[in-house]
Amino acid sequence: MSIGLISAVTSADGASIGYRMIGQGPGLVILHGRCESATSHSELAAEVSDSHTVCSSRIGVAGG
Repeated sequence: MSIGLISAVTSADGASIGYRMIGQGPGLVILHGRCESATSHSELAAEVSDSHTVCSSRIGVAGG
């Protein structure tokens, strides 16, 4: 199962925010919880990617 390419952007405060994109169609953003990552919801992303463009984030933990 392909979960999309990893890309990144830099926020205004200099933090790197990674994300994966897969599929095509209306946009759907999946945000993970504190102890998860962009791959935590890869099965869900793959399941809806036939009808949606899915963006899964990789956001670091503050203070760590």
